[in-house]
Amino acid sequence: LLASEDLERPPSRYRVPLVQDSGWLDALPEGLGDELSPSLDPVSDRVLRQRIQRFESTVYRFHYETRTSQGTISVSAEPPAIVPGSTWGPLWRRLALAVGVGVVVLGVGVVVHGRYVDRADWFIDHGNGPSIAWLGFVAALASGALAAALWMPAATRKRAPRLPALWVAVAAWSLIGILWFLGGPTLEAADQSIERGDLAAARAELAALSAVGAPSEGLASVHTRLADAEVANQHRRDISEDEAHLAEVKGANSSVAALEALARPWKTPDLEANARELTLQRAREDMPRLSQTQDAGGLDALALALVRVDPALAEEARRRTHLARAASMREAGDFSGALAALDGWVANDEEEAARTALRSGIAEDLRRAVDVADLDADDLESRQRSIERALTQARLFESLTHTHAERSVSDLEGRLEQTKKALEEERRRAEEAERREEAAAERARKQAEEAEQRRQAAAARASDRVHCCDGTTSPSCRRSQGSLRGCCSRHGGVC
Repeated sequence: LLASEDLERPPSRYRVPLVQDSGWLDALPEGLGDELSPSLDPVSDRVLRQRIQRFESTVYRFHYETRTSQGTISVSAEPPAIVPGSTWGPLWRRLALAVGVGVVVLGVGVVVHGRYVDRADWFIDHGNGPSIAWLGFVAALASGALAAALWMPAATRKRAPRLPALWVAVAAWSLIGILWFLGGPTLEAADQSIERGDLAAARAELAALSAVGAPSEGLASVHTRLADAEVANQHRRDISEDEAHLAEVKGANSSVAALEALARPWKTPDLEANARELTLQRAREDMPRLSQTQDAGGLDALALALVRVDPALAEEARRRTHLARAASMREAGDFSGALAALDGWVANDEEEAARTALRSGIAEDLRRAVDVADLDADDLESRQRSIERALTQARLFESLTHTHAERSVSDLEGRLEQTKKALEEERRRAEEAERREEAAAERARKQAEEAEQRRQAAAARASDRVHCCDGTTSPSCRRSQGSLRGCCSRHGGVC
């Protein structure tokens, strides 16, 4: 009701039946409830008209009863609604009982399913675990429904054998018991898995058979066949892996890379021997090429890689490394390093001939270097360095050949001593000239400072003179004397 006109509608238009209408009153009766007594503000509100209408709706009461208690639910007809005061406790307790029984039975089903699949991994992948889980869920629902049905009062509940929920629960648990023993692992299935090469499935089948306590006679024979199949399968895998390993050794881009690949573990002796022979043959073919190109680094790496495979061949590579290093140092002009590389190791006849030839070549290079050395350079420091280098080479030549070069060590030592003295004299003269230049510069600096001081003093005296108005300068007055009274008296005063 939103306006006074709403009170004048015909009774048939009200949703809730109108049972009493007081009409318009001057004052409301006393003793009305709080819901009919308006709350008015004495300053801003006033009552214009008053009227009381009473509406009533039919209330339907539904009585129910459970095994332990009774209750009533009241529902109004218009508008349809639950009337406050309805008792729900018995129904809630019946629902809680049904849910509790269902949860307990579901927990039992979970335990049964866990015991079933925990026996072996085979029961997880191939057993009846999913079916047992679903049947456990169905049994839980049926048990909850059965508990709710049995909680009805004695006069209304059916006898237990007539309850469908009981038969569903019994059937579910019976099927769980049947599935526990039906469709389990068999020796025939294990044999079939071995024949088709699925050894993992056969292994899982045999583990499941052992878990359920299968007869040991047939189980032992299948275990033997499985072990033989695993050995054969492992042998095939080893051959396949070693063939790929051999292909990697053959495809290596260098002998060192092939030796590193060869050093990894092998499982097939025949393939390992084949790879070893191929790799060593490749190393033997690479050593002369590396020696010819004087690749000492490559020979050294090859020697290190050969140590664990063929120590004798590694020693040959190491000797070739010394020869290659000596040859490269000879070309670079490092004769002392080249001679050091040729010493300290035992060579065979061929290598000894190469070592002797290298020493002879180094001796000839030393003799030529000493003979062509520029010992008369205009720059004394360059001349000293040339003589010192030639002296070192001459000493190496004499220690190597036990003969004297055209320029002997004693001659070079004399030249070096003369050059050192001349260089010292030149440096002494240069130092004296530098000292003279520094002294002249110091004198010039002092003279410039004195001239500047004189200029500043003259400027100070000139600025202290008093200028007269006729353009002359006072001969006796100074500005620094303080008072200028009497100055320029004959020249027009001080300006």
